[in-house]
Amino acid sequence: ARRGVFTLWSMSAEVRPLFEYIKAGRSGPHPLAMAGFDMQVTADGSRARFAEDLRGFAQSARDSALRTQAGALAEQAIGARDRLYAGKFSSPADFESLAAAADGLRALVAERGGDFARNPLGVAFMDRCIANMRNDAALRLEAAKGPTTAARESRRDAWNAGNLRWLLETKYAGRKAIVWAHDVHVMNGFYDASFRGVHLTQQPGDMKTTGVFMHDWLGRDVYTLGMTTFAGEDGFAMGGPATPVPPAPAGSLEAGLHALGHPYAFVDLRAAMDDPASPMQVNQSIRLPKYESNSIAQAGRIYDGLFFIDRMARATRAG
Repeated sequence: ARRGVFTLWSMSAEVRPLFEYIKAGRSGPHPLAMAGFDMQVTADGSRARFAEDLRGFAQSARDSALRTQAGALAEQAIGARDRLYAGKFSSPADFESLAAAADGLRALVAERGGDFARNPLGVAFMDRCIANMRNDAALRLEAAKGPTTAARESRRDAWNAGNLRWLLETKYAGRKAIVWAHDVHVMNGFYDASFRGVHLTQQPGDMKTTGVFMHDWLGRDVYTLGMTTFAGEDGFAMGGPATPVPPAPAGSLEAGLHALGHPYAFVDLRAAMDDPASPMQVNQSIRLPKYESNSIAQAGRIYDGLFFIDRMARATRAG
């Protein structure tokens, strides 16, 4: 986990039981399989491991000329990516070198994928990884020049949705999947350019989320769960200041759940949407997808269910 997952998760004591659960089930009859679908690199160990895998893939070519060509492109891509990270993605020239190498490798895969000593699934997976490497670098280069934009986040989520669909249709076809991501990315709604408001239908400048792509594809076969809280604080396990979360405003969904007195609650919004008489059909003040309260009609169109934490506490560092 420390080598391949964001430290905000891997260093959190609250997430540790999940990793222990996964580890304990590896030898059971139904072990969990884990796979990332985000195009961005989430830990230094991921970069190092992928460099090894890319070199191994290039050297698996049966033909010596192809092996030499693929190996040179792999080294060009790895070297350019290392320089980009070292220089905090300030060099367009290094990105162009990476992009050219990635494009060259993908062209070889498209033309001669059967000549690499991998099964077709392994070759297709490597092709997606190479494309992820290129697209991740492109977004990081853009991010180094200015603040986050909805347009850039939309491109990231579009590619992530493609990765997720590939995994569900190809690698894990026929299996049940639990997808863990931020409320922003999984919601079936559009985030406005200020990253504060949410729209049920896309407006100019809105971010289109992975959740919208997945709902367009799977419909009711996907059940999206959002999280919300009445009050508390938000903070990373790695340290730093905590962000206070003020009490939700009177009349909000969170205030109503708080009044029930339960530390946790689950709200099945899908069932409410299926009931024309449900009070959830009308406008609701609700915190989504972060801590801003938005007035939303038919919130069940954005999340199928909500997990409510009455008092949120910051993550603590695992020992």
